[in-house]
Amino acid sequence: MSADACNFCGALYKPNAAFCAECGQRRIVLGEPSELRFVIKFFITLLAVMMPALIYVVHLKGSPFITDIVASTGLLVVTLGFAAARRDLWWPLYKTTGFGPVGFLMVLLAAPLVLALVLGYVHGLSSAFGIHPPDELESFRGHHVMWMLGLIAFLPPIMEELAFRGVIYTGLRKTLGVAESFIISSFAFALLHLSLPALLTHVPLGLYFWGQRWTLAAWCEMREDFRNFRLDRTANVAIGNRFPDEPGKRLDDFLRAMRADAAR
Repeated sequence: MSADACNFCGALYKPNAAFCAECGQRRIVLGEPSELRFVIKFFITLLAVMMPALIYVVHLKGSPFITDIVASTGLLVVTLGFAAARRDLWWPLYKTTGFGPVGFLMVLLAAPLVLALVLGYVHGLSSAFGIHPPDELESFRGHHVMWMLGLIAFLPPIMEELAFRGVIYTGLRKTLGVAESFIISSFAFALLHLSLPALLTHVPLGLYFWGQRWTLAAWCEMREDFRNFRLDRTANVAIGNRFPDEPGKRLDDFLRAMRADAAR
């Protein structure tokens, strides 16, 4: 069998391919392509920046505004560093766009208008269908509007396009086909933007005032247990659908569990 053929199905490998395009088996005869190693290291570093930020907000109840600034700055620094190390991946794309720095500047200046249109569209859907999405701008309230424009309208076009289109997708294309590169880079984009706080569903049971502060008694789906939350430390609340009435997750069950804890 040819050295360029898959040991499992016999199909010929694509140039520099790490996997067989026919059966998906790993190409054993080749070492790990340098571009693939570079992309993996880059994405792991991006995740290493995001994870502490999520932990700080979710578990330590840190400031979402400060966390957003620090995380966005860290992602930008990492992206610029890796992009500078492999300029050969994204620079040819820049040269084939059809316009120069002035064109990119015009696109950047149009970003606030696009943001306003998107927010208006979401608000219209919310009003028309009674949907209550999370307020993405909640953490920016009380701060200068340029913080919102910088972190939502200006930074993503620079950092995300350079990271996922310029470095990750192009690096994958050195080894994989178009379809595989699109799928993997899209999953990487979605994973980095996964909002863990939005996945933490709680069944609200009751509000209690303790003289100085309010607390919310709720059933936590993730921990499968009752929890109390201080409302003054809650940054954002999204109202979802009605929860089913399930035994073991009701207010009576919560009060019974509290009495049992107090009796110990």
